Amino acid sequence: MRNGDLLASDDGFCVEIQSAAEIVLEVTSSSALTLMRIAYHFGNRHTPLMLSENAIWIESDAVRADLARRLGGDVKIVSLAFDPEAGPYQGGIKHNHESHDLSDSHGNFIAEDFDFGNLGEVLSRQAHAGKTP
Repeated sequence: MRNGDLLASDDGFCVEIQSAAEIVLEVTSSSALTLMRIAYHFGNRHTPLMLSENAIWIESDAVRADLARRLGGDVKIVSLAFDPEAGPYQGGIKHNHESHDLSDSHGNFIAEDFDFGNLGEVLSRQAHAGKTP
C-alpha cells in the first residue's frame, strides 16, 4: 500500500492510507548532474528512494550517506512521510518470468513484449532461462 491509496469494504466504508513521518536522509546538490549521478548509484544498489527535481530522500543509512557525500551531495537528516518510487514492476506490470514463455512455439519473441517496448523483459526472461538472443 502507498500513501493516498484507498481501502474500501464491501459495505462502502473507505479508509485513506496516510504515511507517517520517519527519519530519512535528504540528499541535495547545487548541480543537477551530481544529483543525477547520486540517483544512478543508489538505483544501481536497488536503494528505495523518493525523488523531486531538487532532492533525493533515502532511508537513513550511514554507508549510503557517505556514498552521497563522496559523489558531491549534501546530506541532512529530516523527518517526513517517505513514499519511495514504486518501480516498473509494482502496481500493474508484474515481473514474473513464469507467467508466459519467452517465445512462441517457433522460437520467436512474443509480439506483446515488442508492441509494448518490453525488450528488457524479453532479455531478462532469456537471461533467467540461460538463453541468449
